Amino acid sequence: AKSTGTAKYPSDLERDGMLHAKILTCPHAHARIKAIDVAGALALPGVVAVRLMQEVGAEVQWAHDEIVMVAATSEEAARDAVRAVVVEYEVLPHYVLEGDRSKAPATKPGSEKTVGDPDTALAAAAVKVERTLAVPMINHCSLEPHGLVAEWEGDQLTSFHSTQAVSTLAPQFAEPLGIPASNVRIRTDYMGGGFGAKFQVDRWDVDAARLAREAQRPVKLFLERDAEQAVAGSRPSAWATIKAGADKDGNVVAWISDSWGSGGLPGTGTTPIPYVFEPANRRTVHTSVPTNFAGSRAWRAPNHPQAAFLTMSILEDLAAELAMDPLVFFRAAAGRGAARRRGTGRGGARRAAHRAALRVTAGGGGAWSRAGRWRRQRRGQGGRRPAGGSRPRRLDGWRIAAARGGTGRRDTTGRPTATGRAGPRGAGRGGASPAPGDRDLRQGRA
Repeated sequence: AKSTGTAKYPSDLERDGMLHAKILTCPHAHARIKAIDVAGALALPGVVAVRLMQEVGAEVQWAHDEIVMVAATSEEAARDAVRAVVVEYEVLPHYVLEGDRSKAPATKPGSEKTVGDPDTALAAAAVKVERTLAVPMINHCSLEPHGLVAEWEGDQLTSFHSTQAVSTLAPQFAEPLGIPASNVRIRTDYMGGGFGAKFQVDRWDVDAARLAREAQRPVKLFLERDAEQAVAGSRPSAWATIKAGADKDGNVVAWISDSWGSGGLPGTGTTPIPYVFEPANRRTVHTSVPTNFAGSRAWRAPNHPQAAFLTMSILEDLAAELAMDPLVFFRAAAGRGAARRRGTGRGGARRAAHRAALRVTAGGGGAWSRAGRWRRQRRGQGGRRPAGGSRPRRLDGWRIAAARGGTGRRDTTGRPTATGRAGPRGAGRGGASPAPGDRDLRQGRA
């Protein structure tokens, strides 16, 4: 249906007697509402209902926050009604450029973490770099904006919703509407993108349902694109001033970072730098900086893309100082860091022991080959486990071809390789060359 264009997304729906809702938003990043006049909107033809989403005296903390919702018989009439609403604001000081945190009205500094002696190690390093780097806030930018069609039948609500969380929205509607969660039905046949931003019921969803209940007609509300970009979620920014040093062989010997960032008014969590690898001498501190933006929302691997950019930029600059290929430099650094991480933390000892068990000599078989034989034999033995066979657990989402000491990894030409997995985890690990024909048994995680 998607490829043929016949799929109906929530924003495509047209219900009998449906009203169209639009929202008047605040143009200021920080303001207090002094007065609201909706008389002009109510006087327009086609306008059925008007609802105040914030009251006089409320403090607005970011631009495009919702002030008034109107419902009318057409989108055009609803837009005319929004333009007819008059709101008086007291504009307040705002802060939106977190790059200069010295001007922030408030910050939330984290604790400093130090391992080893980074100052001495940096002073003795063969090459040093110091950089201030940044990744800005980024919007999810789904093709279909946030929204719904709310429809009541008695005290039963059906929300045709653009959401990633069909199974969890009902209680979020039920409490503010004063109905049991069993009276709420969420329906999402198709969704035009979400990327982590569409897991919750927002104020505009609840108020659209209230308007539909008051008017006893379905109400369709989808955010305008400017509001979607401003208030419906983003990925936090990340800034950092980083000093790092390496010896002449390319070993990163010191790391000192002062990082900060913002995910809107709530600030942001700690950016996990240095990413993947852990120099023996390092000091990190992170500061959360609240700004007058709507809060960030879920995105795949929160804070990790930012950390990867900051870390890899520094590694590449160190490689340039040493005239080394940056890929060779990174793989070496990642291999050493991954080895340290495997031996520490929850489950580290088990994982290290498991990997050690998989390092077998040529012709010696391996845990995964035993598992394969067990699966084959099990079918002929009534499910009994063969003597000496064991079924190993999945390790970090990968299946490793341990037979003959190989890794199951192939290079870009399709030939088997003798090194460990490509990428930050275990890159650069050695091993015996696999026999010709060994297949890549990796199973990547989603």
